[in-house]
Amino acid sequence: MANFLSKLFKPKWQNKSAEVRLEALQQLDPNNNEQREIIESLLLNDENPSVRQAALSKTSDPARVIVLYAKLNNADKPAAVEHLTKLSESLGLSLFDLIEDKTFLAQIIIATESPDEFLNSLARIQDEEALILIAQQAKLSRLRQAATELIESEECLDKVIETARSKDKKVFQIAKSKLSHIREHKKQVEQQKLQLSGLLANLKELANTDDTNLYSAKLDSLKQRCNALIEVASNDQVSSYQSLVIDCEKRLQAIQVEEAKIASVSAETKQPEDQESPSSDISLEQQDSELIATINTLEDTLSQLSERAAAPQDTSAIDAIIKTQETRWIESAKEEAVDKETEKSYKQKMSALRQYLSALQKLSQQQARIESLTQQSSYEAYKELKSILDKVSWPDNFALPALLITASEVMAKSEEHEQAKEQEQSKIEAELNQSLTALDKLLDEKQLNASKQKIQQVRKLHKKLTKKRQNHYTSALKLRSDQLNELRDWQGFAASPEQERLCESMEALIDKHIDPQEKSAQIKQLQERWKSLGGAQDPALWQRFSNAAEAAFAPCAEYYSEQGELKKANLEKRKKLAAELAEFVEQINWETVDWKAVEKINRQARNEWREAHPVDRRHGRDLQEQFNQTLAKLSDKIDAERGQNLAIKQDIVSRAQAFAESEELSTAMQGAKDLQSEWQKVGITEHKKDRVLWKEFRAACDKIFAQRDAQRNKAKQENDEKLAQTEEIVNEAEQTVKQTFSSVKDAETSLASLRSNLKQVTNVNGKKRTELLDRYNACIEALKHQIKQLDFERILAQWNEAQRKADILAIAAENKEEIDANFASTVELSKRLEERFQARAKASKAQKLTISDDDLAQELCIRCEIAAGLESPASAQERRMQLQVTRLSEGLSGAASLSREEQLEQLLIAWFAENVFDTKTREIYTNRIDACIKQVFGAAQLASQKLASETAEPA
Repeated sequence: MANFLSKLFKPKWQNKSAEVRLEALQQLDPNNNEQREIIESLLLNDENPSVRQAALSKTSDPARVIVLYAKLNNADKPAAVEHLTKLSESLGLSLFDLIEDKTFLAQIIIATESPDEFLNSLARIQDEEALILIAQQAKLSRLRQAATELIESEECLDKVIETARSKDKKVFQIAKSKLSHIREHKKQVEQQKLQLSGLLANLKELANTDDTNLYSAKLDSLKQRCNALIEVASNDQVSSYQSLVIDCEKRLQAIQVEEAKIASVSAETKQPEDQESPSSDISLEQQDSELIATINTLEDTLSQLSERAAAPQDTSAIDAIIKTQETRWIESAKEEAVDKETEKSYKQKMSALRQYLSALQKLSQQQARIESLTQQSSYEAYKELKSILDKVSWPDNFALPALLITASEVMAKSEEHEQAKEQEQSKIEAELNQSLTALDKLLDEKQLNASKQKIQQVRKLHKKLTKKRQNHYTSALKLRSDQLNELRDWQGFAASPEQERLCESMEALIDKHIDPQEKSAQIKQLQERWKSLGGAQDPALWQRFSNAAEAAFAPCAEYYSEQGELKKANLEKRKKLAAELAEFVEQINWETVDWKAVEKINRQARNEWREAHPVDRRHGRDLQEQFNQTLAKLSDKIDAERGQNLAIKQDIVSRAQAFAESEELSTAMQGAKDLQSEWQKVGITEHKKDRVLWKEFRAACDKIFAQRDAQRNKAKQENDEKLAQTEEIVNEAEQTVKQTFSSVKDAETSLASLRSNLKQVTNVNGKKRTELLDRYNACIEALKHQIKQLDFERILAQWNEAQRKADILAIAAENKEEIDANFASTVELSKRLEERFQARAKASKAQKLTISDDDLAQELCIRCEIAAGLESPASAQERRMQLQVTRLSEGLSGAASLSREEQLEQLLIAWFAENVFDTKTREIYTNRIDACIKQVFGAAQLASQKLASETAEPA
């Protein structure tokens, strides 16, 4: 019955029928928590795919889909990704915006079979570990390749290469190429740094040299070359460069001042001659003109070069002089009339300087080789050196550089060169003989192709010999040529069987059903083998081979015809794509454009263009150019936007770096958080540059938070040290409390020491502070009560001593004797009590001790009981009342201002030291007196013992 009822009231979503469950599922509200749980249960556990699909469609919260994704069946995951994509699009987002966990996103990408959505946004994954997972494990090769393209670090690329080496050739090639490019770039930067170091050394040498020849031009040249490499310079190199430029410019100014002085003195010397003749005015005007100044500059430069040769590294300086003077002449010629003689003089000097520069440049280019050749003595080196010097063609009337002087000296040794030439000819002749021997062997072995190659080598060597030596080998060479021709004729007949086999192979290809491209390759291979046999002696055999080739190629022709149709279709696709992209670029409003969508369109257009392949190159060339121009316009717009956004991010990085250097840590931390928010709001940027800026930004933020952590760690370390010191102090205090002190003074000294350290105990932070402070205060309290206990013991010892001495006084008074030596105090008594006993001792010596009456004894005992707060015996109640009334009437209640201990102490002094009672009387009241002492001083003892037991073992 129970089973029947359970079936009767079982909810429909648990029904066995999938249709019923589907119907029930449609009625569930995903906004209701309980019903949402039912929907998710069906999504994860239902055995029917349609029900799970319907449950997935009912789940409209992207966050829940993301949470449930890992628990889904593998078959449902693609649908979940598609559903997530639709949900994200409805929110105006992408999966990359929706899913913050990049590792989880990587898992989705790995499992997907639809790459388009992820290819467009894959660059937004900045976690290289996630990119490695995609590059290694993604199902689709396009995703693996795209992820590999985005990896930038050498370490990560090495991991991808190791995984893809034998599994994914394309990914392996991409990763290897990127890694090679990165390393090549690093190598190039290092080379540029080395080059810059050399230039800085040249600058330093220029700053200190005594050679002022072409100083300005050399400085300008070095500055220009250094500025081209300054981007790769280190801070030290930049600083060194700036310092050296300043030194060189100061040196240049000094040189110019010195030259101006020399020119001034020269002008003063010529002035009298100028005054003698009217024609001197014309000469002066000419001398002052820019044209004449240009010629003078060229003449001075040529004069300097004729006296002292320039170094190969001075080419830039001379080139600078030529360009500046040429510009100077052209500008001046526009404003001044130029006579033929002046122009002729300019052209001659400029031509000579250009010729000099050309020779110097050639010398500079060949400097290393010339230096190497001058160290060699072979004829080959001699020939090469002579060829180089001819090409350099150093102009006459100019000083020879040291390198050319050395080369000329080498060239002057003609006898050695002739010997080298003879040796070289002998070497060639020996090699020729060896080749002839090898050729004879090949001819004997009837190796036609090898013999052809070897005879070509023999002929080349034969040409290198002198005419005289060539004549010795002419007949031998002709003989081998005839033998080769005979071999060729003989093998023509011998090749017939092989050509028969080639015909059969080609005929077999006619009916062979293989890939057209492979068949075409095999046809070509057979044709190449036919050619290698040197042609057919039988034309019919050749015709048979040719006909078989045509028949075998027929299916390939059909394939290539289909390829032609495919190319036409792809061409139409590309035309349409090019037109649509051009229309998009022209009509879009660039002020309000969605740049992420533009990037997506840019990538999609490129992908679709590549997919529309192959096309006929001849017809697609113009279209490709048109498409490239449109892409260039689109890329320019995207690059401009990326540049603006990159500038914004650069500013964010600069501000972050400023915060990182700030001493206001709290301000820097808040600033870093605000900048992180700004960073996320910035639009599209170029991925590589963005990565560089991101690393700088991240480094600045890490530095800020590292400062915070360092500050915290320092404070924690200091506090931990204080805690350790405090713990040690508390432990020492606890050990001190456990000691047994022999005197109150020692205990009070220890107490003072504990109190002096109390401030250090309170000057710590953290949870342990309260515990340590409680333990330390407990030690202080325990020591204080130990002091009270010691004080009480001292008091008891004092009254016991007083009792003893009182007994001695009583015996002496009763017997009319002097007190004996035992009367001396064995413990320290209070001053007042000691004085009273000393007075009694004197009275004993004078035989003046008298026994006080019993009434005084009773009175003192009752008063002690009143001070102690004890009841008197019933027989003494009347007397007690009288004493109390008397005291009130006599105004003695002022004693109440004294403490119980002080009142009792006065009464006990009177009992023990100020009066002497006989032994019988004292025995009557001794117990009552002892009870008073214990009542007053014993209460403090009990309290002290109780507290000491509670604090003896602190927590």
